[in-house]
Amino acid sequence: MIFRQTRKMHIKPIKMRWLTGGVNYSYLVSTQDSSKSWLIDPAEAAEVLPKLSNVEKQSIQAVVNTHHHYDHSGGNVVVLAALNN
Repeated sequence: MIFRQTRKMHIKPIKMRWLTGGVNYSYLVSTQDSSKSWLIDPAEAAEVLPKLSNVEKQSIQAVVNTHHHYDHSGGNVVVLAALNN
């Protein structure tokens, strides 16, 4: 008999609008019990932070960027400062 353990992750898309009219997304990826989360590509801190609850902010273990371009990593400094307060 084979037993398989399944785990579910939760993904919360966070829409970020650009002054130029474009749209990009950041994502909050959380464990099944939401005790740990990772914030992916928070380029616009002013767009991302208000869309996170206090519980979500406290669960963030790391800010992760898929690559170094501004539209993915531009909000790192502000987001980290806000999370550390």
